[in-house]
Amino acid sequence: EGLVVVDGAGIIYSSNRAAHELFARSEHELHGEKLWHLFDPASTLQSLEGLFAVQSGGGTTEANLYRAEPKTQAEITISLSWQPFLSSTHFSERPLFIVTLMDISQQKSLENQLVHAQRMEALGQLAGGVAHDFNNLLGGITGSAEVLRKTLKHNEPALRRLDLIQRCVMQAAELTKKLLGFARKGQYEVRTILVDDLFQ
Repeated sequence: EGLVVVDGAGIIYSSNRAAHELFARSEHELHGEKLWHLFDPASTLQSLEGLFAVQSGGGTTEANLYRAEPKTQAEITISLSWQPFLSSTHFSERPLFIVTLMDISQQKSLENQLVHAQRMEALGQLAGGVAHDFNNLLGGITGSAEVLRKTLKHNEPALRRLDLIQRCVMQAAELTKKLLGFARKGQYEVRTILVDDLFQ
């Protein structure tokens, strides 16, 4: 865990080695720096500024930190918790706080993956339900079209319209298969079966 001692304005007075590694800065570079300025200002500076004044008895928050890695610019999420530093007079006349810094990027990533998986599962269940209901409607349309075909077997214009209806039904059935494939995470099998075999 990284540890830094700061005053109410966030100015760093002392830091440990873990904090140096976390911020990729030396103790000399951190000394006198404002803690808030080490984080992504676009998302966290305003929310962090003044936290010690509002929650002087201690508290916890999270902030994003962009850290230069050897090959890429990586974003990590830091959990900050602070409490009043009892030995304040050793460094300054002003009230000081000791801040504990923890990299919780992996934890946040796992939480995000879990939320995404739960959303996808719910979406899959919805897609499966819609696909089954749609299949039932298509079955009704197909059955009615076949009855009409027998009734209108000598009416060429009407038969052409029925052919168009059946082609549309087949296209809709293909879309339904894709929905079912999504609902079952792609694990499905299309095959021809005899209806009589289902009742034996």
